[in-house]
Amino acid sequence: MNQISHNRVLALAAFVLIGICTGAHAQSLSGAASAPPSAPAEEGFITEQTGVPPAGDIAELQRLTNSNALDVLRASRNGSYGADLLFDGKLGTYYVALLQQRDFWRVVKTQDERRAQAVYATFSRQAERLAEVEMRRIKLEAQKVQTEQRLAITQAKQNRLQADIDIAREQQTLATSRQEQARSELTGLRAQQDAAQAQLRETQGQLGKLQHQLDAGLPAVRRKRGSRGS
Repeated sequence: MNQISHNRVLALAAFVLIGICTGAHAQSLSGAASAPPSAPAEEGFITEQTGVPPAGDIAELQRLTNSNALDVLRASRNGSYGADLLFDGKLGTYYVALLQQRDFWRVVKTQDERRAQAVYATFSRQAERLAEVEMRRIKLEAQKVQTEQRLAITQAKQNRLQADIDIAREQQTLATSRQEQARSELTGLRAQQDAAQAQLRETQGQLGKLQHQLDAGLPAVRRKRGSRGS
């Protein structure tokens, strides 16, 4: 009798265990069928269900601004960077954007006005810091252009002065050559003059001798005082 009771207990336990396993399997199948769809893919990737990239806050803000659906509460610009605080009056939603080259870079969407103001202040300071390098570059480019202009003016003046110096040197060389030629000619003329003077003196001496020979035996001519002879 005890053996029979023990067998019945084992059979009952096995039946209960089979029922539990069957119910658990059915419940798992039911849960899988009713489970919600998986979360959408991360921003920037194309989902398999729709085949289009999911729209983020940046795309939403771009769409709203294109349709003029937002009011601009505050805006600041520093070079190519800026910050905007926009408000959707219908939904009471604030959009805070950091811009670069007029394109949205970062966007924060909130319904908390204090948070929106704080984020706007942060974005404004960030835009100002980012623009410092750009403004220094712009100033440096302007200084470079001014320096190049001054250099061009200086080089042009240098070229003019160098041209004047070259002409002056050429004229100086020509003048020196002419001076040397003139001195050479002067030396030659002096030699010719000395030779002519010597020849003149010799000729005058010969003329005097001839005159003396011609006047030989003739009375001498007395000259009156104050008279000039020929």
